Amino acid sequence: MTQTIYSEYPKLKNLHKRDPADNKVIDEFTDEIFSPEQLGNAGWTWREKMDGTNLRIIWDGHRAEYRGRTDRAQFSDGQTMFLDEKIKSPAFEELLEQTFGNTEAVLFGELIGNKLQGNPHKVDGYEIRVYDAFVAGWWLLPASVDELASDLGLGSAEIIGVAPIGHMHQGMRHIASMTEAFEGEAEPLEYLEGIVGTAPGGVLHRSGAILRVKLKLENYKSGVRK
Repeated sequence: MTQTIYSEYPKLKNLHKRDPADNKVIDEFTDEIFSPEQLGNAGWTWREKMDGTNLRIIWDGHRAEYRGRTDRAQFSDGQTMFLDEKIKSPAFEELLEQTFGNTEAVLFGELIGNKLQGNPHKVDGYEIRVYDAFVAGWWLLPASVDELASDLGLGSAEIIGVAPIGHMHQGMRHIASMTEAFEGEAEPLEYLEGIVGTAPGGVLHRSGAILRVKLKLENYKSGVRK
């Protein structure tokens, strides 16, 4: 399906499948493209998976609007007030016009802070963290996403680094073992929900979809069954 500025963000695939019998994570890829024989050993760009609520900032070439992950998603009164003041302000719309002109664009991000998901990042009020952008029919590369967010006065989900999938898989195992060892006491990286990898060079899936993969920390805390 052709991506438009009104589209929902494509659903991200987990790295591993689950056993339908007990829903436990098993050491089998959800898509062979993640295997070492295909793109698994390439240099994927990894971002922190933010824990808040999904947000789309849409510029249709004339005005700005915002929506959640779906068009039916709703925001609380406090969230709506913040987003109205930030995104629908004349100053921000002018900035979008200077940046994109009459070119259609959408920024995908996460609204974090206040009571959202327990506010693990301890944000005062609310903040917007951008993690992807679709401009003039093109998905931007990670570094360009960060640059765009900065130019617009927005935050971005932190880029952790560039590494093969297997390296990050082992890293998540290590982090999970560390957090379990602390048994709830000041756990290291206690705010980390997970990480999301972007395929190198803007490579798309053979289906035409963007190529991203998510590794959720909770899936590693009880181990990945062989």
